[in-house]
Amino acid sequence: MRLSRLSICLGLVAVLSGCQVIDRVMGITSGSTSSSSLPSDIPTAPPPNQTQTKAPTAKPSQQKVNSSLVIYVGATSEVSGYTQVTQKGRTVYVDPTQTLVYTDLSNALAVLDESNNPYVNLVFSQAGAQKLSALTAKNVGKSLIVTLNNELISILKIDARNSNGILHVPMKSVSDAQTVERRILDGE
Repeated sequence: MRLSRLSICLGLVAVLSGCQVIDRVMGITSGSTSSSSLPSDIPTAPPPNQTQTKAPTAKPSQQKVNSSLVIYVGATSEVSGYTQVTQKGRTVYVDPTQTLVYTDLSNALAVLDESNNPYVNLVFSQAGAQKLSALTAKNVGKSLIVTLNNELISILKIDARNSNGILHVPMKSVSDAQTVERRILDGE
């Protein structure tokens, strides 16, 4: 499965032209000294406006592993009853009673959209998709706060109910998307 994803990524890179574009997509930057394996800034771009082909829903392994992926309903301004959290210089307010977790997923996949923007598609199980739909329906105007190992990964504005069971989490680079995908699937 990893070889297949690698082949797809390499095929997409081959389509790109220009050394600088390929270097940027592959996460190769001259003089980069970042040691973090997670994005250094917090992507907040909305999900791509694109027609999605049905994402694979096969479980990455026969047995679910424990993971510290937690997606909270939250806000970027103070909300009564929400818990204040500050990470990476950013303060958010989360509702610990409204969450999605790793066991709500069926798969995670690093992808590029048609504009070559990297994302991690979180594909939810049937029960997880129902939970995502209910949470987004009653929290329009708030945000989904995506965390991994208690580190802020992304803040996604809830513009409407999510009824397709897939959450598009924007990443800063292809390397970040692949790292987050691997960490989620490996149970970190």
